[in-house]
Amino acid sequence: MTQGGLLKRKGSGGHNRVSASAAILLATGLFSRAVLQNGLLSLNTRNAEELFRLFEESRGAMQIAAVSLLGQAVGLCCVPLYAFLLWERVKKEKSLKVVAFKLFFLALCAEIPYDIVMRGRFFSRESTNPLFAATVALVFLYLIRKMHPEGLKGAFFKGVIFLAAVAWVLILKVDEGVPFVIIAAAFGAFQKGKGASLAPVVACAVCTALSTFYILTPLSLIILHFFGRKEEAE
Repeated sequence: MTQGGLLKRKGSGGHNRVSASAAILLATGLFSRAVLQNGLLSLNTRNAEELFRLFEESRGAMQIAAVSLLGQAVGLCCVPLYAFLLWERVKKEKSLKVVAFKLFFLALCAEIPYDIVMRGRFFSRESTNPLFAATVALVFLYLIRKMHPEGLKGAFFKGVIFLAAVAWVLILKVDEGVPFVIIAAAFGAFQKGKGASLAPVVACAVCTALSTFYILTPLSLIILHFFGRKEEAE
């Protein structure tokens, strides 16, 4: 199935189902990190020695930690879904400058609440929220759509823009930034043929190599395929 086969029109049933699935997965990940890890276990404020002592003294804490880690892995399955939805928006939207500005403004507004929830303080230089990755990926995907030379020249162009996008999320220290750009690039750079379905799988495998928390992300591609088939049947 090609990528375009899923979302035939804005506001379609497939689009709504994918958006809802992504939101549920995102909520699962946020609950696991913010409530279980940082709230109940205070992982964001304890050092390694304190954590070891906590797990040694409390079996319940170890169980909560195990559940939270699984929930975090499940939550990261939203990354391919949001990357796909972003690419669909890039293909359909005419005024991407407005979208990029709104996304960047939203990322700025979300930074302090994100730091409070994830780091336990009003401002943290350790990392920034994933919406900055979405903004960088949006610009990257826009350039791919706007300027798409073919052949070796096109591959070189896409490679340079991709490396620039990765460099920006690294400079900004965006949480889940590199994986998001990698998966978004897989959707944007390979739009037709076998590469359209294989590239996201390879991208998820690369992300899993970077972080084992991404080991479940191929399941989100099954969600895309399932809802695409369901919409085609309708």
